[in-house]
Amino acid sequence: MSTVTITDLARENVRNLTPYQSARRLGGNGDVWLNANEYPTAVEFQLTQQTLNRYPECQPKAVIENYAQYAGVNRSRCWSAVARTKVLNC
Repeated sequence: MSTVTITDLARENVRNLTPYQSARRLGGNGDVWLNANEYPTAVEFQLTQQTLNRYPECQPKAVIENYAQYAGVNRSRCWSAVARTKVLNC
């Protein structure tokens, strides 16, 4: 009886992908390390109602209800995420 691994189940084009590596892992040098979506220089910032709520709530009720209605499903079957890492960290 042979053992099947997850790699055996993956398509060849997926197996041939090169995994992401951060600059730190690649041996980059420097004192400041930015995340993939960070801007290296500060921009002028004004505190307003819009910037105060920069990051949306994780499960926005109105979005979920409207999407459920659009998709024709019960809202308990819908959820949302702000970013793919939030989905991966669930």
